[in-house]
Amino acid sequence: MMKSGKHYSKAQIKQIKADFLEALKASAGLVTQACKKVGIGSRKTLYEWRSKDPDFDAAWEEASKEASEMALDLAESALMRNIQAGDTKAIKFYLQCKGKPRGYDLRQEIDLNATVTRPKVVFEDDEDGVQD
Repeated sequence: MMKSGKHYSKAQIKQIKADFLEALKASAGLVTQACKKVGIGSRKTLYEWRSKDPDFDAAWEEASKEASEMALDLAESALMRNIQAGDTKAIKFYLQCKGKPRGYDLRQEIDLNATVTRPKVVFEDDEDGVQD
């Protein structure tokens, strides 16, 4: 934990930033959770540092992307486990998302530019097929 208050030495700030980036990855990108882990009570402090330090900003973006990818991998793994266990909802979800090229799509497409023609109606008693 870092000291409370708003006055940190340059060395402390450097260490907090490094610790925060690791905590951000570990928390799947949750800023508040990462702040708590490094002992920063206010997200505002980190956002101020981010706005003033382009290197920290870029590292934050990279850590956030990495955290998002890890969370997505985790969710996909859980989905696959559910599919393997025979979970019908998981199977349907997967097919609706990934099976569209094979026809697993609930959406209906309407071509607004299609030409619509009226069908010719022929009654049995009309020999020539012409309507009156």
